[in-house]
Amino acid sequence: MRKPNGYGSIKKLSGNRRRPFVFVITQDGKQKAMGYFCSQVEAEIYAADFNKKNHKILHGHETTFSELFYRWLPFYIDKHQPSKSTINSYNNSYKHCLPLHEMPLKKIKYYHLQDIIDTVKRKGLSYSTCKKIRSTLSLMFKYALMME
Repeated sequence: MRKPNGYGSIKKLSGNRRRPFVFVITQDGKQKAMGYFCSQVEAEIYAADFNKKNHKILHGHETTFSELFYRWLPFYIDKHQPSKSTINSYNNSYKHCLPLHEMPLKKIKYYHLQDIIDTVKRKGLSYSTCKKIRSTLSLMFKYALMME
Protein backbone atom coordinates (compact mmCIF):
# COMPACT_ATOMS: atom_id res chain seq x y z
CA MET A 1 0.00 0.00 0.00
CA ARG A 2 1.24 3.48 -0.86
CA LYS A 3 2.29 5.87 1.90
CA PRO A 4 0.80 9.39 2.09
CA ASN A 5 2.68 12.42 0.78
CA GLY A 6 5.19 13.82 3.26
CA TYR A 7 5.44 10.55 5.17
CA GLY A 8 9.05 9.82 4.18
CA SER A 9 10.52 6.78 2.52
CA ILE A 10 12.76 3.83 3.25
CA LYS A 11 15.60 2.98 0.91
CA LYS A 12 18.02 0.07 0.77
CA LEU A 13 21.60 1.26 0.32
CA SER A 14 24.01 -0.61 -1.92
CA GLY A 15 27.04 -2.53 -0.73
CA ASN A 16 27.73 -4.72 2.25
CA ARG A 17 26.70 -2.61 5.24
CA ARG A 18 25.76 -3.26 8.83
CA ARG A 19 22.73 -0.98 8.50
CA PRO A 20 21.65 -1.00 4.86
CA PHE A 21 18.19 0.60 5.30
CA VAL A 22 17.74 4.36 5.66
CA PHE A 23 14.64 6.38 6.51
CA VAL A 24 14.64 9.72 4.67
CA ILE A 25 12.34 12.73 4.70
CA THR A 26 12.25 15.73 2.39
CA GLN A 27 13.11 19.10 3.89
CA ASP A 28 13.49 22.25 1.77
CA GLY A 29 13.54 20.17 -1.42
CA LYS A 30 16.39 17.92 -0.26
CA GLN A 31 16.27 14.45 1.25
CA LYS A 32 17.58 14.17 4.79
CA ALA A 33 18.50 10.83 6.39
CA MET A 34 16.78 10.43 9.74
CA GLY A 35 18.17 7.02 10.71
CA TYR A 36 19.90 3.87 9.51
CA PHE A 37 18.59 0.39 10.33
CA CYS A 38 19.51 -3.30 10.12
CA SER A 39 16.13 -4.39 8.73
CA GLN A 40 13.25 -2.86 6.84
CA VAL A 41 10.87 -3.71 9.68
CA GLU A 42 12.90 -1.57 12.12
CA ALA A 43 12.87 1.28 9.60
CA GLU A 44 9.07 1.00 9.14
CA ILE A 45 8.53 1.11 12.90
CA TYR A 46 10.80 4.15 13.22
CA ALA A 47 8.98 5.88 10.34
CA ALA A 48 5.59 5.29 11.98
CA ASP A 49 6.83 6.56 15.36
CA PHE A 50 8.54 9.57 13.74
CA ASN A 51 5.39 10.59 11.91
CA LYS A 52 3.22 10.01 14.96
CA LYS A 53 5.46 12.27 17.09
CA ASN A 54 5.53 14.97 14.41
CA HIS A 55 1.76 14.76 13.77
CA LYS A 56 2.25 13.93 10.12
CA ILE A 57 -0.24 11.10 10.15
CA LEU A 58 -3.37 11.97 8.24
CA HIS A 59 -6.51 12.68 10.21
CA GLY A 60 -8.61 9.59 10.45
CA HIS A 61 -5.63 7.23 10.14
CA GLU A 62 -6.39 3.95 11.84
CA THR A 63 -3.84 1.36 12.91
CA THR A 64 -3.86 -1.62 10.56
CA PHE A 65 -3.34 -5.28 11.37
CA SER A 66 0.15 -5.16 9.79
CA GLU A 67 1.18 -2.14 11.87
CA LEU A 68 0.02 -3.92 14.99
CA PHE A 69 2.04 -7.04 14.13
CA TYR A 70 5.22 -5.06 13.42
CA ARG A 71 4.85 -3.19 16.72
CA TRP A 72 3.87 -6.25 18.76
CA LEU A 73 6.62 -8.65 17.59
CA PRO A 74 9.66 -6.59 18.75
CA PHE A 75 7.87 -5.83 22.04
CA TYR A 76 7.14 -9.54 22.57
CA ILE A 77 10.70 -10.59 21.65
CA ASP A 78 12.20 -8.09 24.12
CA LYS A 79 9.87 -9.11 26.92
CA HIS A 80 9.84 -12.92 26.56
CA GLN A 81 13.02 -13.85 24.62
CA PRO A 82 11.34 -16.61 22.53
CA SER A 83 13.34 -19.08 20.44
CA LYS A 84 14.01 -18.63 16.71
CA SER A 85 11.47 -21.34 15.85
CA THR A 86 8.79 -19.57 17.89
CA ILE A 87 9.49 -16.28 16.11
CA ASN A 88 9.34 -18.07 12.75
CA SER A 89 5.99 -19.61 13.68
CA TYR A 90 4.63 -16.14 14.56
CA ASN A 91 5.78 -14.87 11.17
CA ASN A 92 4.13 -17.86 9.46
CA SER A 93 0.91 -17.22 11.39
CA TYR A 94 0.99 -13.62 10.22
CA LYS A 95 1.35 -14.75 6.60
CA HIS A 96 -1.80 -16.89 6.94
CA CYS A 97 -3.73 -13.72 7.91
CA LEU A 98 -3.24 -12.06 4.50
CA PRO A 99 -6.86 -10.82 4.16
CA LEU A 100 -6.44 -8.82 7.39
CA HIS A 101 -3.09 -7.13 6.60
CA GLU A 102 -4.45 -3.79 5.36
CA MET A 103 -7.64 -3.84 7.44
CA PRO A 104 -7.96 -1.25 10.25
CA LEU A 105 -8.13 -2.89 13.68
CA LYS A 106 -11.44 -1.26 14.51
CA LYS A 107 -13.09 -2.98 11.55
CA ILE A 108 -11.84 -6.49 12.33
CA LYS A 109 -14.68 -8.63 13.69
CA TYR A 110 -14.86 -12.11 15.13
CA TYR A 111 -16.03 -13.61 11.84
CA HIS A 112 -12.91 -12.26 10.06
CA LEU A 113 -10.70 -14.10 12.53
CA GLN A 114 -12.82 -17.25 12.38
CA ASP A 115 -12.63 -17.18 8.57
CA ILE A 116 -8.82 -17.25 8.78
CA ILE A 117 -8.91 -20.37 10.99
CA ASP A 118 -11.54 -22.03 8.77
CA THR A 119 -9.50 -21.32 5.63
CA VAL A 120 -6.41 -22.88 7.21
CA LYS A 121 -8.45 -25.97 8.14
CA ARG A 122 -9.85 -26.23 4.59
CA LYS A 123 -6.31 -26.14 3.21
CA GLY A 124 -5.62 -29.26 5.25
CA LEU A 125 -3.06 -27.78 7.60
CA SER A 126 -2.63 -29.31 11.03
CA TYR A 127 -4.45 -28.54 14.27
CA SER A 128 -1.24 -27.16 15.77
CA THR A 129 -1.02 -24.59 12.94
CA CYS A 130 -4.56 -23.40 13.70
CA LYS A 131 -3.72 -23.25 17.38
CA LYS A 132 -0.56 -21.21 16.72
CA ILE A 133 -2.51 -18.73 14.56
CA ARG A 134 -5.14 -18.36 17.29
CA SER A 135 -2.42 -17.89 19.89
CA THR A 136 -0.66 -15.25 17.78
CA LEU A 137 -3.90 -13.35 17.21
CA SER A 138 -4.71 -13.49 20.91
CA LEU A 139 -1.29 -12.12 21.90
CA MET A 140 -1.48 -9.36 19.30
CA PHE A 141 -4.92 -8.18 20.40
CA LYS A 142 -3.93 -8.28 24.09
CA TYR A 143 -1.02 -6.03 23.17
CA ALA A 144 -3.38 -3.73 21.22
CA LEU A 145 -5.69 -3.41 24.23
CA MET A 146 -2.72 -2.68 26.45
CA MET A 147 -1.34 0.02 24.13
CA GLU A 148 -4.58 1.74 23.09
